[in-house]
Amino acid sequence: MSQLALNVLALYPNPTLSNVLANNYDVNKPPTNQADQFDVRIDQNVSTKTQIFGRYSFDKELRVVAPPFAGIADGGSYNTGTRPMKAQAAAFAWTQTLSPTMVNSLRLGFNRVHYVSNLPEYGQVYPSAGLLVPGQPDDPAINGLALFSPSGYRRLGEPAYTPTWSVSQQFVMNDTFSWIHGEHTIKVGPQIVGDQFNLLQIGQPRGNLGFSGQFTAIDPGNEQGTGNSVADMLLGLPNYARISTVAYFGNRQKVYAGFVQDTYKVSQSLTLDLGMRYDYTTPLGEAHHRMSQFLVRDGADHYGRHSRLSLKPRGNG
Repeated sequence: MSQLALNVLALYPNPTLSNVLANNYDVNKPPTNQADQFDVRIDQNVSTKTQIFGRYSFDKELRVVAPPFAGIADGGSYNTGTRPMKAQAAAFAWTQTLSPTMVNSLRLGFNRVHYVSNLPEYGQVYPSAGLLVPGQPDDPAINGLALFSPSGYRRLGEPAYTPTWSVSQQFVMNDTFSWIHGEHTIKVGPQIVGDQFNLLQIGQPRGNLGFSGQFTAIDPGNEQGTGNSVADMLLGLPNYARISTVAYFGNRQKVYAGFVQDTYKVSQSLTLDLGMRYDYTTPLGEAHHRMSQFLVRDGADHYGRHSRLSLKPRGNG
C-alpha cells in the first residue's frame, strides 16, 4: 500500500453516524458574514461661477465559511474559507462658468475592488513530508495539501482555484465645454479611461489526484465490478493527476475618446441634434510583459496562404 495514501486517509475524522460505512461524518458549521460601509458627499458653491462636487464610498466585507474538516484536511469547496473584500469609489466634479454663454465641466472618477477567495483559516501551509506529493512546489502564496478526490467520498485537501486573489480598478476623466452661440448649443470634450485587472487564480495549484475504483474492479478494462476508489488510492493508482503552473497576470487597457455635439434650433417646431464621437481602445497589455500574441503572416506582412509564425510581446505601453 502507498504510505502517502495511508497518511492522507488518516486525516478523515472519526464517524459521527453509526452503522454507516461511507459518508458517515455529519457536521454543521454556520457561516458568518460581516459588512461595513459608508458614503461621504460634498456639494459646494465656491462662488457664483464655480461649483464643486465630491463623493467617496467605502465597503468592507468579511465572509467566513468553514470547510467540513479541520486543519489541512479541509475537504471544502470554492466557497469555503475566509473571503475578505474591500471596495472603494470616488468622484469629483468641477463646473466653471466662463461667461454667460460658456461653461466647462470637469469630472474625475475612480473605483477599486480587492478581494481574496478563499483563504483557509489554518493558512497556506506546506504539507509535512508524510503528506507531500512528490514534485509539489513550495510556494507560500498557494501552499496546502494536494487535492485527493476518491469518487463517492468526500475529498481531502484544499479546493481547486483557491486562493483567488484579485484587484481591479478604473480611472475615468472627462471634460465637457458648452457654448451657446445664436441658435446653436455646442458641446465638445475628451474622455480617458484606464482599466486594470490583476488576478491570481490557478486551477490545480497544489495538484489534484482522482481515484475512480477502476483498478480494483473485477474487470478493470471495462471499469466494472466491485472496485472502490479508496482501494485504488491505497494502492497509489489515480485515474488522473493534474497540476497547474502558478502564474499571476495584470491586464492593462486604456480608452481614448472625444465628441462634438451641436443642438441646432432651426425653428420653433424643429431642432436638430448633430454630433460625432470617436473611441479608441488600446490593445490589451500585461503589466510585467508576460502576455504575447501569435500573428500568422506571410513574407509581405499580410495574411496569405504561405505563412510564417511570429511572436510579438505586448507591454503596458
